[in-house]
Amino acid sequence: VGVEGQVFTIVNSDAPEYQNYDLFHGAWKDSTHWSDVAKYVGSTTGTSRDNEVCSFYSPITWQVDRTCHMVSAKSFDLMCKMMKEQPDDFTGDLHPHGSRVLVNDKWTTAHIWDRQ
Repeated sequence: VGVEGQVFTIVNSDAPEYQNYDLFHGAWKDSTHWSDVAKYVGSTTGTSRDNEVCSFYSPITWQVDRTCHMVSAKSFDLMCKMMKEQPDDFTGDLHPHGSRVLVNDKWTTAHIWDRQ
């Protein structure tokens, strides 16, 4: 399983740089988005898994944009509209979710490996 993740601040603006009309089908990738991406192997998120109970989907390949971007409220609303229109039920994904306790420090590193 592969996951692409981005973090956004939602802004009430119609400025073109905050518009994206298809956030549903994947990460926002252009010259200013998806330019500093961390890639790593991990597990799923959420409160039902922790350092003792792993996901049965493991390992998960994560690709996460390190930059917090701004997106228009209109673009985010459109993504939610698209989620509601899918044949699969996305109801459970239309609200904020909790996150799990961070991994124990003994399993982490401050080293950033850059292939370049």
